Amino acid sequence: MGPLERKMELQEIDTREKIVRAAMKVFASHGLFRAPLSLVAKEAGVSKALIFWYFRNRDELVKEVIERALPTDVMRTCLEKKLAGQELLRCIGEKYFEKYSDLIMRMLLVHTMAARGLIDYVDEAFEELCTEYLAELAERSWGSRDKESRIRARMLFGSLLCYALNPPRDIEPSEYVEKIVEILSKK
Repeated sequence: MGPLERKMELQEIDTREKIVRAAMKVFASHGLFRAPLSLVAKEAGVSKALIFWYFRNRDELVKEVIERALPTDVMRTCLEKKLAGQELLRCIGEKYFEKYSDLIMRMLLVHTMAARGLIDYVDEAFEELCTEYLAELAERSWGSRDKESRIRARMLFGSLLCYALNPPRDIEPSEYVEKIVEILSKK
């Protein structure tokens, strides 16, 4: 690939990313279903037709935003590091808070949770996250995929979600993560 082709490819990636980021901002404030694509185009500084150049339809753009809103990437990143036990729990907590310290990401997560039962791929994504990923987390953190270990994994995610949506004023994220790790590590 020559320099001109590489430059054009990078420009396309930049334009696509600009559209996705604009959609994330607009969907966060207007919702996944009510946000007009004309607002996404305006926020991205592109034409509405250009959105359809990169995304075949609105659903494809919504799906991209939903995939970014879910904590699946947090789980994948920490699991790929081959961590286990407390190190894995700590990694997930830290990455989760890092991701959802952004108001737009928190709002998108809420909108995505609200889309359960309405969009098949949202249900599938939650199924993967809450079944497969949490089972692997359970096994690598507590040495088993038994019911108690899977419940502990869900407790971790529930606790992280609660903090992200309504952080207590008197507990810093790092302190919160350490306390969760301590509590969940007790026999």
